[in-house]
Amino acid sequence: MALHEAIQRLLLIGARLESLAPTPAPRAPPALMPLIEAMAPAHHAFDQRALHYGHRYRSGFWAIYLLSAIAVLFAVLPLALGWDSPGHRLHSFAALWALGEVLVIGSVTAIYWRGHRGHWQEQWLRARTTAELTWYLPMLAPLLDFAAPAAEANWYLRVFDPGQHLRAADEVAALCARSEPLARKLLVNAWSDPEFLASYARWTIEILEQSLGQYFGAPGGEAQGGHRAHWYAHRCNRGERRCRGAQGVDRGGDRADPRRAPGLASARPTASFAAGLSLEGACCTARGCSRHRYDVM
Repeated sequence: MALHEAIQRLLLIGARLESLAPTPAPRAPPALMPLIEAMAPAHHAFDQRALHYGHRYRSGFWAIYLLSAIAVLFAVLPLALGWDSPGHRLHSFAALWALGEVLVIGSVTAIYWRGHRGHWQEQWLRARTTAELTWYLPMLAPLLDFAAPAAEANWYLRVFDPGQHLRAADEVAALCARSEPLARKLLVNAWSDPEFLASYARWTIEILEQSLGQYFGAPGGEAQGGHRAHWYAHRCNRGERRCRGAQGVDRGGDRADPRRAPGLASARPTASFAAGLSLEGACCTARGCSRHRYDVM
């Protein structure tokens, strides 16, 4: 399990999430099944690559911001505990907090450097785009004109005019070139078969409806993800309010304590205030991720 998934599960403990019944998979025309099965391993490989880099990128995002909150905690706690005072009996150990802060900041730098050097975001987006393009290739196959000479191996370039970004999709073009002999064999007389026309039209409509539902909240699509995001944001907002409340109560108690010197409350934070400040930063990070429906990473 990736880091961001573990954190999300932790934040959603006790949430009442209704599991929606999965929508039935669209039934492809029998004539296209050999082509779909032949392309399935390539699509699965691209999909797994996208998941791999997506987990890395999202987990790196979470780790950077959560470690940043811990670095703030390490910087403020010595002041809150009074270890910075020369008269404190643990003053000699105050440098350990600074060392911990340096180590945490070094970890943040290392994660950012690895993600930037390894192009985690670019690899994730490229693999996800390639996986989606290969998923729809069997739908494009019946639209090809196999009688005409092919100037391009990529089926998208032969059917549509998708722009320059697809002209560099070499992996998609290679898959199209490998699959074209099989597609030509399966679909040589497809358009003269009324049963194929009816099943192909029905299958295309079902796939498009399912794809649109994932983006616009149709049942079985993004509806459950939106429900999860709502609970997720609610938990983060509640945690942030509690942290701010703890900070306010702590500050009020300091000001009301006559044993403290004037101005000391504003100059020296307490331990609960420092912990609340760090947790508030973590909650803000989690809330920001929930607003992006976990797609920030």
